[in-house]
Order: sequence, then C-alpha cells, then structure tokens
Amino acid sequence: VSHVVPIGALMAERFLFAPSLGLVLFACGTGASVLRGSDAPRVVAIALVAVLATAGAVRSARRAAEWRDGVRLWESLARETPEDYRPWSNVATHWIARGELANAERALLRALELEPGDAAVRTNLAIVRMGQGDLAGAEAIHRETLAADPRDVHARFNLAVIALNRDDVPIAIDELERVLEINPNFQPAIERLDAARTSQAAARRFLLEARVPVRESNDPKLLEAWRRACRIAGDPCAGP
Repeated sequence: VSHVVPIGALMAERFLFAPSLGLVLFACGTGASVLRGSDAPRVVAIALVAVLATAGAVRSARRAAEWRDGVRLWESLARETPEDYRPWSNVATHWIARGELANAERALLRALELEPGDAAVRTNLAIVRMGQGDLAGAEAIHRETLAADPRDVHARFNLAVIALNRDDVPIAIDELERVLEINPNFQPAIERLDAARTSQAAARRFLLEARVPVRESNDPKLLEAWRRACRIAGDPCAGP
C-alpha cells in the first residue's frame, strides 16, 4: 500500500481516498491561480489534464475488469506482492470454485512455501487432493491439522467426508458426532450425519432381508452389494 509506514490493506483503502482527492483539489486550485489570465499555458494545462484523465480512465477500466474476476484480481496482487502468501491462498479458492484443481494446487503449494503453518491453506490443499481422487493424501493433511488443533471442525468434517467416500460409514458417524460436540450448529455436519445414519439403517435392513438370497446366489453384483452393506452397517460379516 502507498504509505511510508505500512498500515495494512483495509486501513489503506480508507485512508488513501480522501488525501488523494484533497491533493487533486489543491493542485487544480493552484493551477487555476497560476494560469488565470493566460491563454497559452491554460491550453497546455487543459491538454495535459485531458491526457492524464484518459490514462487514468484506461487504468481504472483495466482494474475494474480485474475486480470482476477473482482469479485476475488475486493473481495481479500476487505479482505485486510475491512474498505475501494471502493472494496465493485467495486465488486458489477461486480456482477450486472453477474446478481447475491443478492451478489451485500450484497456488496453494506456493502459499505453503511462504506460510507453512496456515491451517486454511492446508485445508484447501486437502480439498484439492480429494477432488483429484487422492483420499490418502487428503486424509494425511487433515490428520496433521488435527494433531496441531484437535478442535479444527473443518479438518474433522472432511475426514468424515473421506470416510463416506470409502463407505466407512461408522467412522464417518463418529467423526461427525465429534464435530457437533465442538460446534453443535455446524450445518453441513448435521446434514451429513442424518444422511449417514439413514444409509446405515438401510444397509442393516438389506443385510436382514438379503441373507437367504445371497446365500443361494452366485450373482457377483448381489455379493458386492452385500459386502458394501456390511461396510456401511459396520458389520464384519464376510459372507451370508
């Protein structure tokens, strides 16, 4: 930010506008006094102001285009402040929203080079790993996060999501219940827990109803459904 002593971006936004406007008013007033009664310098001054105004308008239009696009905005800031991890972290969230996981991964790894301990960056990297199908990699990141902060609800919730993707519903239910112990109002956990319990109840009904048909069948699809229901129900059954 344009200050002799850095005061932070949020403060700078509020303290730059008024002084800049005051400087412009002062310059215009001084120029008007100097040029009063003189035509030639006035024409030159008007032309100079017109050129500056045009250049400013072009620059403002380019910046407005950046502000309408999250990726362009944060990549621009990352180029201007390459040693600040936050622009890299923020642009990664926009890449994730677009589904461009390779670009998100590149930005997050750069952010972690600059700020290795940031939990939000690590969580987003785990989300990217999940999107890439690397459940083991995502799980490792979340467990490292929980080792540092056992009350991190996002890491624990994502572990539950990974367990659900593996049909390890009992593990997912345990993680979701622990999430809600920490934050009873965590709505995604409430919804996932309800769905997981419903899925587990359905699997248990299937195991009761299909025991005889499975015993008498060699249908590989039915046998696979049986094994999957065992995992979901938390039943160590190896066969009917």
